[in-house]
Amino acid sequence: MFLLLDQQDLIVDMSDHIIPTKRQSNGVIVACQEDDSDTIYACDTDTYYPLSLYHTKEIEDVPNNVVSGYWYYRDGFFTTAKKMYAYRDELLNQCDLIYCNPSNWSAMDEATRAVWQEYKQALRDIPQQTGFPFSVSFPALPAQEIKSMGGFHMILTMADGTRLYCIGNTGANQSYKGVYRPGVCIKFDPQDYTDQELRTIFTDTAKTKSMTITGADKPIEGYTLFVRSYYQEGQIGIELVKEVSVRETQLMEQSEVQAAAVATIIGVTPDAITPELAQTTRDNIEMLVSYAPDQEAAKAPSLYPYWIVGEAVVPGDRRYYTPTQKLYKVRDGQGHTTQADWTPDKTPNLWEVIDVVHAGTQDDPIPAAKGMEYTYGKYYLDPEDGKLYLCQQEGEEDGGTINLQYLPHELVSSYFVEVEVSNNEDMD
Repeated sequence: MFLLLDQQDLIVDMSDHIIPTKRQSNGVIVACQEDDSDTIYACDTDTYYPLSLYHTKEIEDVPNNVVSGYWYYRDGFFTTAKKMYAYRDELLNQCDLIYCNPSNWSAMDEATRAVWQEYKQALRDIPQQTGFPFSVSFPALPAQEIKSMGGFHMILTMADGTRLYCIGNTGANQSYKGVYRPGVCIKFDPQDYTDQELRTIFTDTAKTKSMTITGADKPIEGYTLFVRSYYQEGQIGIELVKEVSVRETQLMEQSEVQAAAVATIIGVTPDAITPELAQTTRDNIEMLVSYAPDQEAAKAPSLYPYWIVGEAVVPGDRRYYTPTQKLYKVRDGQGHTTQADWTPDKTPNLWEVIDVVHAGTQDDPIPAAKGMEYTYGKYYLDPEDGKLYLCQQEGEEDGGTINLQYLPHELVSSYFVEVEVSNNEDMD
């Protein structure tokens, strides 16, 4: 087993097999000898890692409880100690700044001060717990009616009626037991619940099969596999995934999107569309949009056939790829049969991104995407961090192009420089 570690030795990925690779001048990544490599390909997760940011470690076995993104590997053993220390220190800081600041401290009686002193000492003693850092019990915060976060708490209602206070939720798609699955992370205030309490609740599939959060557009359904819990930035995160794969979920979502799109176009409700009518309408749409030039096609990418595995495509074919919500076209001379590990965003030698024309200036930057062709001297807007970057490399003249499989923020100093934008500039 190989561990992929960042510069702080945090485990970011695990793979039974890795391949040394390098990026050629045309942007295509190919296998090579280890001494010539500048990236590592993790076969199990189909992911490339630049050696400037990551390194590998081969080990015989990984404990079942070790999870990528949470554990560190140092000096021959696994540990979460660094994150436990960081969380403990954050609780101590919150205690001093919010509860035991000079104003509050002066207003406390001796008994109340003693309670807080006991709590702070319990936090300092956490590293001395027998199970540290693998099994840690954090002391309960005194005065439970006080909220250190000071923010709004939403209500999570579970399938069996259980109701919990939560801070919010985010997507957390990930590989679990060898299958890449749709995931969700629900965040909680540690003042409300302990890690063990939440683990007990969220390992009960009768509760997690359907959940709703106040103010959310739709329920959280089907996330019945518990992955892990973690402490980060003063919150407890609970990660769950679905039993079905991301691909199966995408196919179901595609069907729903297509039905809604067809219903809107022909002026009926989705439940009035028969399979025959839907197929006929879809065929007509795809036939009509096939005549549209690329720049017009980029304005309505979801009207084009969806990229699927096992389809024979020829140069000029255009396919909509759901994960990136972009339209791609097969390059000249690159006809092929699509494969699961040849997705459009990761094979720029096979597919080119079709996008609405942008000037590539600071006022009109080009939206960046993995696998697109970048032009030296033009400005790009990174979709992940929202920052502006200039594509440039020593020895390359403006106007030259290169295909890159990474976003600008991942290649700063190599191919991009971040551009500072004044507050009064309007990026729109």
